[in-house]
Amino acid sequence: MTKVLCVGTLVVDIFAEGLDSAVAPNTGFKSPVSHHPGGNVLNVAVDLSKLGVKNIFCGSIAGDDMFGNMLAEYLEKHKIKSRIKTVKNGQTAKCLILGFKDKSRAFIGDRGSNVCYTAAEVIKLIKTTKPGVFYAGETPSLPKVESGLMRILKTAKVSGAITVLDYIISSDKFNGNLLKCGQFTDVLHINDYEARLITGNKDPKQALKFLVKAGFKFCIITCGGDETVFSYNGKMYKTGVLPVKCVDSTGAGDAFTAGIIAKLSMLKGNNVKEKLKDEKALFDTIMFASACGALAVTQTGCTGGVSLKKVKSQIKQSKNKFIPGIKQI
Repeated sequence: MTKVLCVGTLVVDIFAEGLDSAVAPNTGFKSPVSHHPGGNVLNVAVDLSKLGVKNIFCGSIAGDDMFGNMLAEYLEKHKIKSRIKTVKNGQTAKCLILGFKDKSRAFIGDRGSNVCYTAAEVIKLIKTTKPGVFYAGETPSLPKVESGLMRILKTAKVSGAITVLDYIISSDKFNGNLLKCGQFTDVLHINDYEARLITGNKDPKQALKFLVKAGFKFCIITCGGDETVFSYNGKMYKTGVLPVKCVDSTGAGDAFTAGIIAKLSMLKGNNVKEKLKDEKALFDTIMFASACGALAVTQTGCTGGVSLKKVKSQIKQSKNKFIPGIKQI
């Protein structure tokens, strides 16, 4: 049984839906408001649990407030082993998500206690849990983790783990740190916005070439409803997305990454090279992840749409079109 350690941000997402294009002082109680457990590490861990992965550890940080307690309870509900550092008198991170009638969104975030989590704490967690897969997400929002990212990934690799990095950037700046980490990263997932910030290329294909040259062997750039581009061992490919009705795109990237991890966990082998031994295994992994990402957008909230049963059904419906649609660039 593959042991997975997930490290990243914990956030409470507060949704206000159906707003006009501008929020006026007299908006009042016109819009439904709901809150959902979130943050990339929770989303990925919960999606993994719903995809049948059993031995999951979640490392993160939260305040000793009601939101921190809610997040811990939610992880326990999904049988995830919580390794959350609680900050005394600290505030759990929150994100206010404003959903407008034209389907656009605005985000207002508060990092809260995320700024207190350190690289040393993550390295200690790797050494104590000894995972078969190590996932790190949104490290730029964990500044004391981001500063030691290369050491963290190297520690995980040396310990024998497959390393998966979802380099989520929630600002408009790139600090250059990622480009030092290619040799210690087995799987890199970013979106087209992050690809532009990191590489300076608006074209995802050109951004992918840049990252291949930077040493990332298995790199995936998802582009929302547009085609996904990915590379493995120097070869580059493109593929379409699965057609679904989008209700809420929040959490789609997390679900995609969870799909990569879950499928790799199902495949035989001790490392990515052994697991992705041929194009069939590679393409099946991309399709599994694409199905997870597509299903995530079919419900409000980050994890409600994902389940192993739904993913299998989606793959059964779409496989004959999706796999032949993957083309080498």
